[in-house]
Amino acid sequence: MAFLQVNYIMAEKLYSLVRQFEAALRAFSTNGYKKASASDIANAGGISKAMVFHYFGSKKALYLYLIEFCSNMFKTEMNDNLDITVTDFFDRIKMITVLRFHL
Repeated sequence: MAFLQVNYIMAEKLYSLVRQFEAALRAFSTNGYKKASASDIANAGGISKAMVFHYFGSKKALYLYLIEFCSNMFKTEMNDNLDITVTDFFDRIKMITVLRFHL
């Protein structure tokens, strides 16, 4: 039973963190870095402003983390879906363009 409680607590924390990521992505993409506030991100994510700073340290650290996370996700998707046998430059550009619009 203790194992289930620990897993439930971990799942709740993970879910909370995912909500924070989504809220931060929405805030930064809608308002830009300067106008997005930690309070708005916290409210949208359902946690306190103090928890935003507890998890990430600063708004800038959260922003930089999200840039890195999204870049890595984009690179992974591109690498997983690119046909490496295509060597023609223009064919590769066309393939990347098509993939970009599907991601």
